[in-house]
Amino acid sequence: AKTVTITGSDTNFSYLRIVVLHNDVEVSRQSVYSTSSSVYLNESGTWKVSVRSVDMAGNISNDGTWTQRTYTINMSGD
Repeated sequence: AKTVTITGSDTNFSYLRIVVLHNDVEVSRQSVYSTSSSVYLNESGTWKVSVRSVDMAGNISNDGTWTQRTYTINMSGD
C-alpha cells in the first residue's frame, strides 16, 4: 500500500480537484478545500492520481491541464 499526499500552494489558493483511477476505473473524484490531501492506494494494480488546483479568482493551474502520476502497487507480498 502507498499513501500519496497532494499539496497545493498559491497565495490565493481556493481548492484542489483530485481524480483517482484504479485499473482505469474512476474510484474517487473530489474537491478538497484545504491545501493538502492524502490518497490511499490500498489494492494491487495501476493507480492514476490526477490533480489541479483552483485559485480564488477561478484560475485553474497549468492552464487547466491535469497533473497526473501513475503508481503500480503489488500487495501479494512477492
